[in-house]
Amino acid sequence: MLAWRQLRGAARAVGAACAAVLLSTSANAAPPSKPLPTKQQLKACPAFKDIDFRKIYADYDSGRTEWRQQLEARHAATRGPYGPFQPPADAALTLRIWAGGSETQEVRTDTSSVVWKGADGAWRVDRVDHATTRPPPPPPPPPAGWDGKTPYFQRSPDEEARLVRDHIVGILDPQRAAGIEQTLRDPCFLLQPDSMPFVVPVKKGREPLSPCWGIIGGTLEMRWADGRRRDVTELCGNFYARGIINAVMYARPLAEDAQTTAACDPLRSAAAAALSPQQRRELAFCEAGVAGDLARNGLDEAARERLAADALALDPRALTARYDFLSEWAAGALSSSLRASGGVGAAARARTGGD
Repeated sequence: MLAWRQLRGAARAVGAACAAVLLSTSANAAPPSKPLPTKQQLKACPAFKDIDFRKIYADYDSGRTEWRQQLEARHAATRGPYGPFQPPADAALTLRIWAGGSETQEVRTDTSSVVWKGADGAWRVDRVDHATTRPPPPPPPPPAGWDGKTPYFQRSPDEEARLVRDHIVGILDPQRAAGIEQTLRDPCFLLQPDSMPFVVPVKKGREPLSPCWGIIGGTLEMRWADGRRRDVTELCGNFYARGIINAVMYARPLAEDAQTTAACDPLRSAAAAALSPQQRRELAFCEAGVAGDLARNGLDEAARERLAADALALDPRALTARYDFLSEWAAGALSSSLRASGGVGAAARARTGGD
């Protein structure tokens, strides 16, 4: 018998899978629509070594116009009164995913999550969770002397809809942002077929893949500012899109204390061109979620400049060994934020060989 936690995860996966089964398949095998991976690529990406790429390309790599229309309808239904979300015009990359609730959830919840990277290099999130089986809270008690007939309380349909939805917005948690950046750079993710079916075909003579109970998957929609787009469907979760799918599906804003917010928000709202290198560095600390840690550890100007230089010169593991208050995820996020903001002073540029 499956453990309860596995069963819950499997049901959630089936919810996402049911949303993706409409990917059309061809009746007859066709020539692959993309080049087949080389031996070197398969060696670098071991999860693909037994996969039948030719069959996946022939049977699942088809047009997605109808599928995208259905996704639009699901996002709209989940977001309800909050309306369709459009990222800012300067968004360099937008990631979006929809996931249906499962019957094993205490409160069945559909999720529409949008994550985007702005021109400033910061990742942000706009997510709506719709509790489809949670009724709105009951009305307040009637006033004294109520006659039992005259209506004393009424909610609009919009108010009712908002009461069963949670709207989550803000700067994306740096750990999830670092995970997204890592996946986007991963050559195995770039190699992965856009349509990985629930039952993944393997090469002749190879062992079938193990069942994927307890795995959450779905279709990740990716849109670039120049008009390019990619829809990546991974329903079994055993490949290289799993991390980025989970990061977007469970996207949460950065949590910070009031003092850190008071120091960071003016930098976030300022025009990038108006910030000095030191201010851009401090903004990078804020966007990586480490500004509060630096304040608590009492790092002065010289120490902050050294940290910025080290974050650009060292890999995340080496950086965490040198600064034990940083997690490896935070170290990766800091490096990404500094590169995006250009937030280093002359001393740091000299140490890292920058111009």
